[in-house]
Amino acid sequence: RTFLKNDWLTSFHDVEAIGDMMISEQVANGQVYKNRTATTIGRQAITELVSENAAIVKEYSDLLGIPFNLYCENQRRWAETEAVREREFEGNEAVKKFAIKYRSDSVEGNKILMAKFSLAMKRMLWIVRTS
Repeated sequence: RTFLKNDWLTSFHDVEAIGDMMISEQVANGQVYKNRTATTIGRQAITELVSENAAIVKEYSDLLGIPFNLYCENQRRWAETEAVREREFEGNEAVKKFAIKYRSDSVEGNKILMAKFSLAMKRMLWIVRTS
């Protein structure tokens, strides 16, 4: 929101105002420069920022307009839905899977480390015996 309301953007010399939306000339908006037409991606990005900003402001306004206890009750009801339980189950399964993988990797790592250590000790003993 700060960017969209910034004095540099809103008071810039070459600004196109579309409703509450200000689009600076530097933003790609189909301009022609050196016989090449720019894309409209910049304008689309600004439009999406404005839309997203409006949705966020509306959501916060709606949430602040209801009593806090009602908001907490809505959150509690949402948290008790089947979709949330499925996500929790999937998360628990993923954590278990990664924990098992970590343990097996740790055991394998220790086996490899001990094998290297054993070989190094055997080599050292061989060097001591042959010297």
